[in-house]
Amino acid sequence: MEIVSGEDFEVTEAIHTEVHERAEQIQKHLKNEALIRFHLSQTAPSQFQVKIEVKYSDKFVVGHAEERDFHKSLNEAKAKVMRQIDDLHGRAKANRH
Repeated sequence: MEIVSGEDFEVTEAIHTEVHERAEQIQKHLKNEALIRFHLSQTAPSQFQVKIEVKYSDKFVVGHAEERDFHKSLNEAKAKVMRQIDDLHGRAKANRH
């Protein structure tokens, strides 16, 4: 499940679709269903901030990025979340052995 919020930022249908695609990519990377929150904001006329929070099992994973390009910020935040999920999976696998 995903939640999208915008602060000083209009979440258009196109942006909502793009965020939904990133949420699906993150969800496919997880083993179980997770709550994924996207907080989008425009901190200056040409500065965009994206924060992605994922509640996964009993852990919280957060990716944050701020760029001049919204799409770059969204992709960078998603990449940070994916790396953290990979780290969690690696630790879980190591603990089983």
